[in-house]
Amino acid sequence: MSSPVKIETENFWIRSLTIQDADSRLVQWLNDQEMQDALNLPKLDMTPEKLRQFIVSFNNRNNYILGIFSKAEDTIIGFYTIDVNLQHQVGHLTTAIGDKNFWGKNIMPEIILAIRDYFFANTQVEKLSARVLAKNRRVLFNFIGSPDFPFEARLVKECRAPDGKRLDLLIFSAIKNS
Repeated sequence: MSSPVKIETENFWIRSLTIQDADSRLVQWLNDQEMQDALNLPKLDMTPEKLRQFIVSFNNRNNYILGIFSKAEDTIIGFYTIDVNLQHQVGHLTTAIGDKNFWGKNIMPEIILAIRDYFFANTQVEKLSARVLAKNRRVLFNFIGSPDFPFEARLVKECRAPDGKRLDLLIFSAIKNS
């Protein structure tokens, strides 16, 4: 396991989650149908023990789970997972804001730019991509027209929803030194 990630922005702390973070709020978010739909996940039936096992499966080398903590609220509001292909030096971001009080508050640009800057400066990652379901308007509004994570591609019917329906993915990417 590599060193834990610690990032500070004006309004947030972003850090590697630990098993001590596996509390009832995270379990509740992961079991929330709206959250599962946004992440294109089947019903999870998450428990605290399953969440702890999930968190320890991340090694801070080729996969990361980073909690997003509000400084003002002094609490976790969501998380990122980042899967890194070490050979190609590419990372794929997934985000979930579980605290519904933060939905629609335009917090993602502050957080994702800090994560981008951290990964480009402290790892061998040269490209970060966010793969967003075309139907996920809450996340898309953070990317559409962004000069920092420009639109790269539309993957038509790229993934299957839990109900079997095929879904399009939109790719937004940042490339180091470009």
